[in-house]
Order: sequence, then C-alpha cells, then structure tokens
Amino acid sequence: MKKICFAVVALLISTMSLAENNYMEDFAAPAKKEKGKPEKYKFPEQSFCETGVLNAGCEYDFIEWDTNPVSNDAELIVTESGKYKVLVGYDNGFSYIKEFRVVINDLPIANLGEEVLLCDGATTVLDAGNYASFVWTTPTGTQTTQTITTNGTGRYSVVVSTEIGCTASSSTEVVFS
Repeated sequence: MKKICFAVVALLISTMSLAENNYMEDFAAPAKKEKGKPEKYKFPEQSFCETGVLNAGCEYDFIEWDTNPVSNDAELIVTESGKYKVLVGYDNGFSYIKEFRVVINDLPIANLGEEVLLCDGATTVLDAGNYASFVWTTPTGTQTTQTITTNGTGRYSVVVSTEIGCTASSSTEVVFS
C-alpha cells in the first residue's frame, strides 16, 4: 500500500518567521538499481531558521526515519542540527538510505523595549541591533537603517533579518509628556 502525503506549510503566528528555505523536499525518486543492500544518497546541507521540514518522498511503500521513536511519516520536522537518515523502499526489495545534514540557526532577537517616554522637544535613537537588514515602520513611513532617530509620538516597529534570512520583529510606542 502506497503512502499518501500532503505538503502543508503552516503560517506561524509569531513575530518570528522561517527563512524561504525552511522546507527541504526530494520529489525525484532515485533510479532503481538492484535488490539487496540499500543504496545511499547524501543531500546537500540544509540550513533552517529554528525549525525545518525534511521530506523523504511519497512514492515509497515504506518509510522509516532513524529517529527515536522511529517515524514512518514522509515528512520529518527537525529542530536540532545534525544528520538525519531515512530508509525508504518498495515491497519488491529495492530500498534506499537518504541522508540529510541539517543546520538549525537561531532566530535573531529584536527588542525595542517597552514604551519610550520623552519630554517635549527631546529625541531618541531606536537601535534594531547588528543584523544583515532592517525594515522600520514608523508614523512617517519606512526606513532601512539599523538605527532611527525620532522626535515624534507613535508606534515604531522593525523587522530584522540575518544573512540567511531568519527574521524577528519588535515594536515600541514613543510617547512625549
């Protein structure tokens, strides 16, 4: 009996998101060789932000991830760096071992802090931290710098990204008294 699998990508309700490469798939089955010892296939290193999904493929009669406990699902959610192996095959005796090398990257930390209280006429500098890119949303528009100087009341939000695309966001309210 063949397994039926569906690719589901969930939108995480969080201020942090996964990079574009958070979903590793192998749609093409390896060419069948001869019965007996499983042939081994190594895939390029996969880099994920906080969590990722490895896909063994759906076209096999059996799937067995080398995890504890063993998983027989086509997809495996990974949250730790390391090597992951899956034995896949057909009832006729042809089988393959697929090996995935995974690197799980930490998400950036964006923290603008709580509400900022200032005296009239004062300015403040908001700093998003040291990351690869920044997108600020301010009461007067958007900016793409690490820091912004403000002397206006309102909500200030920033989305920061690492070089590999891991993102986080933070917001604060600037209030003048």
